[in-house]
Amino acid sequence: MPTAQSSTDHVTPTRLASATAALLGIALASYGGYTQYTITAQVAAGVCDGCTPWHPLFVVAPLLVGVTLLSAGSYAFAKTTC
Repeated sequence: MPTAQSSTDHVTPTRLASATAALLGIALASYGGYTQYTITAQVAAGVCDGCTPWHPLFVVAPLLVGVTLLSAGSYAFAKTTC
């Protein structure tokens, strides 16, 4: 008698690593985008006196690394499911 919860796809280290990379990419890209948004909003409102200045390490690096991880992780995950 087959179980209702059975699946033909198995969790492999490759699939787990690629999914983790994609999820980490989403988090990093979101952090970079949110940081850019908050700094821009503070500067536009004129309340950015003494706040953290815009720096590529906090905005551009997470965006680029996040998008790269998301792309590579998604591609690798798709290759393991085909």
